[in-house]
Amino acid sequence: MEQTIPATEARKNFAEILDEAIIKPVFINRRKNDYMTFSTNQLSELLPITPELDGEPEDYSLYIKEIPQIVGFGMTIDDTLEDLSQALSDYSSIYLSDLDKYYQAPNTKPHLLYVVLFADMDLEKFKEKINAKLERS
Repeated sequence: MEQTIPATEARKNFAEILDEAIIKPVFINRRKNDYMTFSTNQLSELLPITPELDGEPEDYSLYIKEIPQIVGFGMTIDDTLEDLSQALSDYSSIYLSDLDKYYQAPNTKPHLLYVVLFADMDLEKFKEKINAKLERS
């Protein structure tokens, strides 16, 4: 395991810690608690995102299996993807604004890492990633 850095040292070298986190996770300890920091780009690469498209022209629905409660709708696949992207972004904002409630609920607790990812997502990159997966299936 990587060496854990004391919080005091991490604070003194904050910029370097963030630069290193782009390449690999950085482990930090503060008051007997261990933390890990890494970039959202790494998170995006690590988390599976499995799109499910249903429907027919002029009546599509789209969701990701990992958060099936959030669904996008549209007349075209592009409209449906846009709707899903916005819905996931909105869900992330709501989840993070009441983190204690959503993280404690058994049906939404597993969404946390996705929420962190979607809260900071570039909607265009997300749509490209989903489009590529839809084209392969």
